[in-house]
Formats: sequence, C-alpha cells, structure tokens
Amino acid sequence: MKIDIPDSVKYIIAQLEDAGYEAWAVGGCVRDSLMGREPKDWDITTSALPEQTKGIFRRTIDTGIAHGTVTVMLDGIGYETTTYRIDGKYSDSRHPDSIEFTRSLNEDLKRRDFTINAMAYSDTKGLVDLFGGASDLKNRIIRCVGDPSERFAEDALRILRAIRFSAQLGFEVDPHTMKAAARLRNKLKKISAERIHSELDKTLMSPHPDKFRLIHSSGIDGVILPELADRIQKDPSLLKKLCDTLLSAPQNGHIRWAALISISGGSIDILKRLKFDNNSLHIISELLRLEKTPLTGLSDAEMRHVMNNAGAAGMPLLFDYRQTMYPDTDLTASKEQYGAILKRGECTCIKDLAVNGRDLLGVGVPSGADVGNMLRLLLKAVLDDPSLNKKELLLEKAVQIRG
Repeated sequence: MKIDIPDSVKYIIAQLEDAGYEAWAVGGCVRDSLMGREPKDWDITTSALPEQTKGIFRRTIDTGIAHGTVTVMLDGIGYETTTYRIDGKYSDSRHPDSIEFTRSLNEDLKRRDFTINAMAYSDTKGLVDLFGGASDLKNRIIRCVGDPSERFAEDALRILRAIRFSAQLGFEVDPHTMKAAARLRNKLKKISAERIHSELDKTLMSPHPDKFRLIHSSGIDGVILPELADRIQKDPSLLKKLCDTLLSAPQNGHIRWAALISISGGSIDILKRLKFDNNSLHIISELLRLEKTPLTGLSDAEMRHVMNNAGAAGMPLLFDYRQTMYPDTDLTASKEQYGAILKRGECTCIKDLAVNGRDLLGVGVPSGADVGNMLRLLLKAVLDDPSLNKKELLLEKAVQIRG
C-alpha cells in the first residue's frame, strides 16, 4: 500500500533512519491519505528521544517536549515529531499523569484513540496497521483501539471525538464503542467547557451535523446540554427537526448554533457556559432576537428599519438564518429589495447620516447623551424618508426638535 508522502516528511524520516532510529508518518495524515484526502498536517513518530531528534535537525522547537514532542522546522513549516511513548494513569480523565518513552512502535500505537488514527507508514517499511484501521476506513466505522471503556476512561473527550469524526467523515460509530461512550458519559463533567465547545463546534460545522443525534441517543446531551435533553425528552420530534435543520443550514457556525439554541428552547447562557467569544455571542444573540422579525411584504422604509436593526452587514446572515429556520419562506423579493436599497446608497445607520455629533453641537445641541439621542431621532426620520439625509435639512430638523 503506497502513500504519497511530501518530500519534507520523507526527509525527516530518512534523517532519523540514517541516524539509526525508526521513524514513521502516523495518525491523521495516514488516515486521510488512505481516504484520498490531502492531510492538513503531517505528524511523525520515532524511536529517537527528543534530545536525539534535536541533535539531528538544524532548527527545532520544544512544543511539547515533556510529552516527547519536538517540532522540526523545514522551510518555515513545522512537523511534530514525537517519541514512542506509553501513557501512565489518567486521573483527570484527560491527560496522563506520566509518560514513559519506549522503543516499541506497537506500544505507542496501542495508546491511541481510534483504529483509523492508529496507523503508521513509511516508504521503506510500508503500512503498520495493528488494529484494523484500514478495514474500518473501508467499512466507514469509528472504533476504539482495544477496549473502548478503557480508552474513554483515560480521556473522556474521546467520547465527543468519536461523534465528531463520525460527523466529519460520514462514518458510523461502532456499537460497542457507542455503548461505552454512553456508559461513561458522566466523565465529560471533568472536561473543560472550551474543549467541549471545540468538539461540538466541529460536529456542527461538519458535512454531517445530523450526527448530533448520537449526542442525544447516548444521553451525552444530558451531561453537556441539559436544556436540549429536557426539551427533546418532552417532545421527541424536536430531535428530527434539529437534525434536519442543521443538515440544511449553510455551513456557518453562527447560524447552526443559533438554530440549536432556538430549537432547544435554551438561551444564550448555554453559549456562555461553553465559553464562546464575545463577538460570536453578540452575533448569535442578534440572530435569535431577530428570528421572527418580518422580512417579506415590507415597504422600503420598513426594510430600511430592519437593516438598521440588524446592521447592514448582518442582513445576508439574517436572510440565511431565516431561510434555515423557515425553509418554506420565499425571500427572493426581499433580498432584491435589500440589494436595491444598498445600490441606491440610502442611509440605514447613524454613520451614514449627513451630520455628525460635531455638527449638532454647532447648532446648540448639548454635549453628552443629548447628541446621541438627537442622532437616533434624525436617523429614524431618514429611515422613513431618505431624501432628508442632507446636512442643511437635518440641522434644521434638529433645531426644530430642540425647540
């Protein structure tokens, strides 16, 4: 079985082998190559100790030297090169308490999560596949290396990773593996919110976000998304609605997360608990706030008010979100109307007004909050009638309002 390895990876493997060590491409890059996909990264495993690897290459970075990982830099690109190791106990259900370097590739592969990620390859020695990873790739199965209960007990995040790989690759999760995930789901309580967020996000953003159903069927949602679990428990039809909606939604994280929150009947507090960044929180909150705002059958003035409410840059996202949540709605005319308003250059926000705060101060508007209030009043008038957006007219109107 031949894999096309980049010249830089061949070079690293050859240099290690010439120095008397074993070296292989390993993990996801081997998996992706066997699937005919271009790997994003190439990782290398070797019998060389970190200091020995550093002695062979001119430029290296100690990215994870405590765990045996040295990044070899070639032409500005980094290649993680990790010593064969055996992991100790996982008392925190996430990281090994200790590691032991070994001279055995087999021992190193045994510690990995899934069979499809536990293969190694070199041009000189071919493919090493101790656990049937190539067969599982062919049969489109996600299966743990060895006993899945042991793998999940070591690192509970692997529970979500199994579902994430299923969603990204369109594979099924092996029933034995899935049963172990359900049985050990409470160990996810030990995993950080940021890690859970990352795996859920990758699942939602995958080509098969409907695999989210596994999170419910296994009871995992009761641990990490109790609001969703409770809602589906009361109305089981919501699970199909959620999966269908996610599957039809544009591949946009803000839209897919907003859909999940909306259908689950939850609140933005779910996202706060999962440590979303403030910008994402704001955008998703706005989509939820505007979900039922009328977008069809509007006058131009009404459309300008909606554009102001959503922010001009937010309208395309709002259209996509509305189409996701209400797929039978025809938004063609509304999108054309929105485009025409943009093309005419009509004012839809304060920064597009023909006057600014300094202009208002010049006609006697008191500084401070009064300036902001006046700008909002003038904007409302311009949204109703864009012909008013001329400096002399707006200053005259400001004087009239003050009077």
